[in-house]
Amino acid sequence: MKILAYKTEDVINQSTQKWAKIWFKSALISQNQFEKIEAICQHPLHTPNVYIRILMFVLTIIASIFSMAVFSPFFLGFISEIEYVFMFFGFALSAICYFGLNHIIQNKKQYQAGVDDAILYIGISAFVFAMCMLLSKNTLDINQNILIFVGFVFPILVLASIRYIDKLCATLAYFLIMYAVFLIHVNYLAYGTYYLPFSSMICAALVYFGVKKCENLQQLQIWKIHFLCIKVIALIHFYLSGNYFIVRTLSETLLNVSLAPNQDISLAFFFYAFSFFVPVLYLFYAFFKRDVILLKTGVELTP
Repeated sequence: MKILAYKTEDVINQSTQKWAKIWFKSALISQNQFEKIEAICQHPLHTPNVYIRILMFVLTIIASIFSMAVFSPFFLGFISEIEYVFMFFGFALSAICYFGLNHIIQNKKQYQAGVDDAILYIGISAFVFAMCMLLSKNTLDINQNILIFVGFVFPILVLASIRYIDKLCATLAYFLIMYAVFLIHVNYLAYGTYYLPFSSMICAALVYFGVKKCENLQQLQIWKIHFLCIKVIALIHFYLSGNYFIVRTLSETLLNVSLAPNQDISLAFFFYAFSFFVPVLYLFYAFFKRDVILLKTGVELTP
């Protein structure tokens, strides 16, 4: 099975045509140049405008809800326990969505058209729901169940983001793995709560520089928008991990302590300095490297 559901050449040509249209409307290229790009970068993919995409997304969700309402009673006749009905129905629906999505991609050439997005999210949601029902049947504590849940769902989100070139799945995968890091520090590591901000900074930095390296690889250019989203999230995550007010609030919540207005947390000076200097460093590095993402992020985070 191919990792990518689409032909790489078709995705590249579609992206080239999309940007050419934007450049033409902005008067950056002439009509002759635009027509030449359209003639060279032919592709069979169907991608409607954003309004049609939203409409098709909503209609597909509504149609799926009605379909589930019609067929779900049939499962009640074969399985007596309602939990197992929901579990089986969730896994079955996710499998149907997977094969249905591949069918419309291969035969209808749908690409970010609303219908394919809806089917992808319905399939993942059904799998997540079925996993929750399955984990609710065991005797593990809730934190262990969450980590098991992350272990199953995180690879699904990563594979979906890669195979179907979906930005939302990539974003959710980032949040999910960082939530797992948070749970491990709070519940399983000795003094993990105390050094959670520093571990969170390290994780964000590793992801940022890892993505920064990957986005320069020619064979990964079709996922460039994924890398852009993850970089922005990692930059914001890094800043928030050391922001004084967030660290103070989390310290009071996780350590069950109440600080008076004139009291400070440990290493308060470091977190004050971090909150001020990190956006400044973003701006400085953005001008030095001519990085638009760093520049915009730094401007938004500057106090």
